[in-house]
Amino acid sequence: MATVKKPAAKKAAKPAAKKPAAKTTAKKAAPAKKAAAKPAPKKAAPARTTATEISVTGNKKIIKSVINPNQSLDRQDMFGQLLTAQCSGIAQRVSEQMLPNMFRVGSTKPSVVPHEAILYRWWFPENSPVMEVLADFAKKDDELAALLKQVEPYNREGNTYYALYFGKSNNGYRRYCQHTTGNVHLSTIRLTVYGLCFGAQYDKAKEEQISEILRQCRYDWVSFKGEDNLVECIEGICIALGKYPLNVNGNPAISEKWRKYVMDKRKIVN
Repeated sequence: MATVKKPAAKKAAKPAAKKPAAKTTAKKAAPAKKAAAKPAPKKAAPARTTATEISVTGNKKIIKSVINPNQSLDRQDMFGQLLTAQCSGIAQRVSEQMLPNMFRVGSTKPSVVPHEAILYRWWFPENSPVMEVLADFAKKDDELAALLKQVEPYNREGNTYYALYFGKSNNGYRRYCQHTTGNVHLSTIRLTVYGLCFGAQYDKAKEEQISEILRQCRYDWVSFKGEDNLVECIEGICIALGKYPLNVNGNPAISEKWRKYVMDKRKIVN
């Protein structure tokens, strides 16, 4: 009877022979090393990223290129040149579209200017009192003298005109009327011309003289119907890259000396 019970002993010994546990723990340890190595290249990528932003705050337009200081100089130059090229292209296209709409202020009815968002420029004749003020100040300001040589000229009917001021309006017709028939309290260009030609002491009788100075100018514009925000942004680009000496805000082309002079002249006292 003892020999008959031997198979039962073999069944009890089988579980002890299984040793898979050691192998499974070894296999699980390997992926842990790979997982620790993967994040390293992902963290390195953001250090070489760049960002270009156009921010608009009120009437101040700032175009700035933010480039990581860890990048090479060549890479920084590449992005700076790309930004400048794109913005220069925008400014050039705007100028090309404005010129066909140019007219002399004193010979055209304001109805030609649309009741919608526009960009515009004021072109002053070379014999304008404003040009005389600029020329006199340039004698003591080398930066302004250099800028005046770069101001865009336009020859028409035997006269040469210079683009001195760039602006925008959400209602072109209304703004044009404020420039030509309004007063210094409603128009920045009238305020600037008055201050440069007559000083900071306000005399209402001189408003007609300002109107006459502006009637000798030429005016061009381009419409952006329904694109008020776009107009504001493009104005900032055109002023930042242009050569408009009467724009003193957001204009890197003018000297601090000239900026302060114009701002002081704009402080009209009634």
